[in-house]
Amino acid sequence: MPSLVPTADSIRRIVQTILSVPSSSSSSSRRVPERCTSMDGKIRFYPGERALEGLSVGASAGRIWLSADKGGLFSRASQGSGVVVGTDASYTWLSGKRRNLALSLGGGFKRILRYDRYNVSSVHLTYPTARASLGVAF
Repeated sequence: MPSLVPTADSIRRIVQTILSVPSSSSSSSRRVPERCTSMDGKIRFYPGERALEGLSVGASAGRIWLSADKGGLFSRASQGSGVVVGTDASYTWLSGKRRNLALSLGGGFKRILRYDRYNVSSVHLTYPTARASLGVAF
């Protein structure tokens, strides 16, 4: 089964496409972005009509920040931010005496629509996401 977690190569391809920097496959010091951070707002629908329990599907929108060092794959140091939208599907189990201990597993896809001042929606910068969380439901 293929992994839904972004790999170094998939992140490298996304940043390479955004920055339009040619890659060098002969370089032994291939680097990935030093920092890849995203923040999203999400909305979820629970088809089983039990909020915070069972299957949920949803959509998200937010921002992504990328930065890269000079050297290896990149010819110059760069950083920037972009707008992302995404989809999400997850399953949550509630347990404990008061059924407030929540374990949730899920995944989805995000797409970068705009990066800094560039409209990159036609470049197909889509990447998979995975999520596992443990928390308290209240």
